[in-house]
Formats: sequence, C-alpha cells, structure tokens
Amino acid sequence: MQDMETLAQWVDHNTLARKYVAAGHSFGAAAALMACGSTAAAIPDLVKPNGCSAAVALSPPPPIPSWNQTFAALLAPALIQTGTLDNVGPFSWRSHSISFFRSPPPDKYLVVFEGVDHYFGNTLLHTHRHNASLSSQESQHEKFEDFVQLSSHFLDAYAEARSKGAGLSSLAQQALSALKNRVSDATPPDPAALRPGVFMRQKQPASQGQST
Repeated sequence: MQDMETLAQWVDHNTLARKYVAAGHSFGAAAALMACGSTAAAIPDLVKPNGCSAAVALSPPPPIPSWNQTFAALLAPALIQTGTLDNVGPFSWRSHSISFFRSPPPDKYLVVFEGVDHYFGNTLLHTHRHNASLSSQESQHEKFEDFVQLSSHFLDAYAEARSKGAGLSSLAQQALSALKNRVSDATPPDPAALRPGVFMRQKQPASQGQST
C-alpha cells in the first residue's frame, strides 16, 4: 500500500503520467484493481493515483474480508484472468472471478483458461511450489502467450484512447474488434456458472444487482 501512495505522488507530479495502466498478479492484481477504483473500507486513508486508463489483473484474490473490499467503484476497463486449476489455499478458481461480476459495466472482460493454475504451469514466479508435468507446463505456457496477446488487444483498444482523452484510433478499433472476436456468446450470470472462455460485461441486466 505504501508503494501505491508513492505512485500516487509521482503521478500527481508528472504530467507525462497523468494516465496509466495498472497490472498485477495475485495480490498484485488486487493492488492493480484498487489503483483503478476498487475500495477497501478498512483502509479509508489509502491514497490512490488518479487517471487509471485500464487494469489487467491475473488471478486476483476474492474480496479480502479484513479489508472490507468492494468493486462498485471500479469504473476503468478491466481484463481479469483465472484458470480451472487456479485453486489457492481455501479459494476455488471461481472465486478469482468475483471482481469481474461485482464491478460495474461497461468494458469488463474475464478470461478463464482450461487447465491453468495460479502460475501458468511455473511460467510465473514460485517455480518451486508447483510440480506440473512438462507437458502441462508447455500447454500452460502456450495459454500464457495467448493471454499476452489478449492483453495486447485490450490495452491497444482502451489505454491509448483514454490516455489521449479522444475517440478510438484505427489501431484501437482493430484491437477492440480482435478482442471481441474472442468473446464467448453468453456470459455466465455468476461465478458458480462459470466455464472456460472469454467473457465480457457491457451493460448491467435490469434484474441483476451488484452482488453475485
């Protein structure tokens, strides 16, 4: 949290950084979402940087009870990721999607990979904690490369236009089209119904509230 306050001070004093993208993995993903608008009532004095253009969150934890964390103020576009083997401690893989379902549309995306764990088969960090088979590691590494491509489309679509405060450039339009071409036909209504795929929330169904 001290790092976030340091970032806030730097952004406020650097005119070239008035718009930024926040990204992180696991607890770092929670920090990225907080930098872009999610709140923690238990940390009321937390100073956040202004000007988040977009958030990329790999395997963010479910709401942290001790923080009294909510996502209603996460207004920036967000790309959130988990996998069907992303079970960490008491948290099931579906719990990593809660920020997607509880944050307001539009421009929220969720990527769920079949057979991907918390570290993409040792692609990310803590290689000593997981003993995934070589074939599993190779498969998960390929899916990580797929997520990198999806992230590139997402950032090209949203970060540039928001940074300039203008409409979509031709590059952004192409990136947005490529991203939406990957979106599954129907987005599940809640984490319990989640399945592998790429999902998008553009508007809030009239019958559905914030909590899912």
